[in-house]
Amino acid sequence: MPVNLTSAVYPGALSNYIGCTMDPHISSGSAAVAMNTSQYNLGLLRVSPTVYAITDPMFGESLTTTSNATKVVFNVTTASVGATHSWAALLDMGGVCRAITADGGSTQWSLGLVTLNFVVPAGTTNLVAGALYYIALFNNGGTAPKLSGIASLLPEHTAAQSAGGSAPYSFCTNATSPGTTPPAVGTSVLTYSSNTVTGVSGGFFAGLL
Repeated sequence: MPVNLTSAVYPGALSNYIGCTMDPHISSGSAAVAMNTSQYNLGLLRVSPTVYAITDPMFGESLTTTSNATKVVFNVTTASVGATHSWAALLDMGGVCRAITADGGSTQWSLGLVTLNFVVPAGTTNLVAGALYYIALFNNGGTAPKLSGIASLLPEHTAAQSAGGSAPYSFCTNATSPGTTPPAVGTSVLTYSSNTVTGVSGGFFAGLL
């Protein structure tokens, strides 16, 4: 029987997600979370392997593969009005962009479940199974959109977590200016020293498919 030794796999229909910032069953019944309209809104997730197998159960050795993410999904409960730019990015723990969606321009995210396709699928840059990544959502200007999530986080959700020599937050904003065009895949996007949980009281659901 296959056993996942590197990261959690969601049961049932949730297993379609390669990774997500929180359980969508929990977030869908919780209060909406307002997005920052001038910074990246970051949600931390761990990538699950798409294929895994025990090669030697006696010694616990396992084989995992890289994951191929082509889409990001989130649920909008209040649409933005008057935004000028909107996109999503997938970033590694070095702050490097691994995948990006197209800029929605003045077209705001619609209400309900939103699915955005990565222009460059994340799988082409070999996401590491079990590794941490950030989903970065950006909706510039206008009124702040609201996503489904948890409005009031527990202290452990915002406490620094040691990983790979850095200390990412589960949910935060990043003061590095996103600019007005999506970054190029492979370029350095974030300065994690600029990450802050100031003003971030809740966490949003976003998942990789």
